[in-house]
Amino acid sequence: MKELLVLTIILIMPLAMAANLEVQKIDKGSVVIAEIKNPAVFDFIITNNGAKDNFEIYSLVGVSFSPKGTFPLDTGQKKMEVKAYLNDLLEKNRGFVNFEYQIKGQNSGIFKDTLTVKIVELKDTFTISGDNIRVDDLNSIISIRNVQNTNLEDVNVKFKSVFFEHEEKISLAPFEEDNITIKIDKEKTKNLAAGSYVVIAEVEVEGKKEKFENVINYLEEENVVSEEKKSGFIVRHSTITKTNEGNVPVEVEIKINKNIITRLISSYSQEPHNIARNGLIIENAWTKKISPGESFSIKSTTNYTFPFILMILVVIIVLFA
Repeated sequence: MKELLVLTIILIMPLAMAANLEVQKIDKGSVVIAEIKNPAVFDFIITNNGAKDNFEIYSLVGVSFSPKGTFPLDTGQKKMEVKAYLNDLLEKNRGFVNFEYQIKGQNSGIFKDTLTVKIVELKDTFTISGDNIRVDDLNSIISIRNVQNTNLEDVNVKFKSVFFEHEEKISLAPFEEDNITIKIDKEKTKNLAAGSYVVIAEVEVEGKKEKFENVINYLEEENVVSEEKKSGFIVRHSTITKTNEGNVPVEVEIKINKNIITRLISSYSQEPHNIARNGLIIENAWTKKISPGESFSIKSTTNYTFPFILMILVVIIVLFA
């Protein structure tokens, strides 16, 4: 009976032995996004102070590990990447979760330790921002940032605003920010007033989508372009156009000067708002407030037909005289 008790103790002792291991854990992305079930990733630096053995990493609380199955550990130090996959029950939690894992050797016993991961939702994973835009800018810089300690690959992002629409695929390391250059659609902005405008980013990760918003400032800038077109010889036409190519409403003024003779034979597309005389010159002025993208035109017509005929008659009379 005594010998049987000793034999039983000898058989049970290896099961109760602790593996002679030391484990240093390096966090490579310990945040789990609940919707996409990504693993928490660590580098384990394992020091085996015992004999060479085959080991297995596992947990008794609903966490599976990669590498799966057994792996050999010689005496000394080894670095390996370990991924922890949480089950559905654990992923219902939010915030930090601490759990126990074990490394079991076939002959060396069991090493026990704990891991801490953080569980968040996709809506808490990204932020976006954009630089101010000026009237002459051809491109806009939009920044998207991964604000969590997790690796995100093949992230599809669609940007949409009054300035542009853009889509591309990116990858982001923990806390990484990607600055994306997007071409501005000038057709969309030519009538756009200065102000603050919303930019929306629709982010898709492994089939799960979430929208993020921020504001872009379209800076105030005045820019009025003048153009004059002339045609005709005896009947002369002149059109002066002022276009607001800025992004704020502006009051423009068009002036047309005539002498006391040409004033009598000139007409305009609309009556002048102001008429002033300066010696022999008559100044005609028009003013109007125009919005971004709008134009204001005044057309003047000077008909030299009557003076031309009169001049011919004078020549004929002189010749006859």
